[in-house]
Amino acid sequence: DGINIDKRCVSRDISFPCRNNYTWPTRHIVTQRDWAVWQRWIRHICQNRDYRLLLPLGSWNCEGTQWLSEWDSFITEDKELLYVKNIDGTKWHRHIVIPGRRRRLSRYYREWLAYDNIPFTAQQLIRVTTIVHATFIEVVSESTPPVQWQFPRDDISVWTPLEVTKDSILMRITTVVSPVFLDTSTHLELLFRDFTNGTVVAVSDGSYFADTNRAAAAWIIESECRTQWIMGSVTVPGVATDFNAYRSELTGLTVISLITKILSCCFPCPRHILIGCDGQAALQALTANRDDITANSTNYDLQSTMVDIWSSIATTPLPIHIKGHQDLSGQQLNRLEEMNILMDKLATMTAMSAIIHGAQFTLPSTGFRK
Repeated sequence: DGINIDKRCVSRDISFPCRNNYTWPTRHIVTQRDWAVWQRWIRHICQNRDYRLLLPLGSWNCEGTQWLSEWDSFITEDKELLYVKNIDGTKWHRHIVIPGRRRRLSRYYREWLAYDNIPFTAQQLIRVTTIVHATFIEVVSESTPPVQWQFPRDDISVWTPLEVTKDSILMRITTVVSPVFLDTSTHLELLFRDFTNGTVVAVSDGSYFADTNRAAAAWIIESECRTQWIMGSVTVPGVATDFNAYRSELTGLTVISLITKILSCCFPCPRHILIGCDGQAALQALTANRDDITANSTNYDLQSTMVDIWSSIATTPLPIHIKGHQDLSGQQLNRLEEMNILMDKLATMTAMSAIIHGAQFTLPSTGFRK
């Protein structure tokens, strides 16, 4: 129903079968500690032991006839009819509501009539969960009405050349990354060309204030001639107790990975992309394998995201360690050091703004890079 979590999902003994054909992430060997992390997180997003969500889910999404294969029980809007998919998935069994005192959740006769398809559209149905009793079928939860929503397509074949523009790329970055600051050069044609040629340079840096437990990251992707760029900053996602300097660095590298994925959906993939960072430990996550990370790590979300991204595209990241804070050395700076100093300033500015203004704030989108 989008409000409560099924208590059986918290149990270590999952006794009920999978009821959909969703593509789930890779399954790993689950340890006792993994279960403890899972149960603690469930309690974190719920109000109490009743497993009621702090933030209820919205309407469920449907695309074409896909919803028919993703769930097995529906009722009509007037709650007069219940349709349940049979065990082998070839037929739909129609059940009629039991008349009498109206309940919030209805009961239906066990007798059924078989149909090849449900004679209703998605907008005329409500997804439900049922329990079969000896003499009737009881609906125990209902979803909110569905909405038609087209899932984003990452296949460049569905785009026309006019759609692969600066604005469309930035729109995707904004949707996926949710930056608090985003700035670009006036034109990006050279950047896109250099991305295809594998000559762009990407640098990120993180900033963490331990006394206020605020963290942010900044990133930049620059063309070979340094005249065109995309740069921005984000606050570090997750629970504040997990924030540290390492997670800040991981966040910047994760954003660069996401943008690389976005660009790879629009242009031919380069064989390599150079990515610099002054966090040597964080850089190792760029080339990590799935077996290198554990599910009970506080940074598993960012680490697994990067593993999934780089395994899904033909581009290989080339991590390079940059010495941090070289502006204090008094020596001549190379290109990567200059980019790192710029990102350090932007990440620090973002973290400080989070301290001053809280979670909801934006930075000016112009004038940072002259």
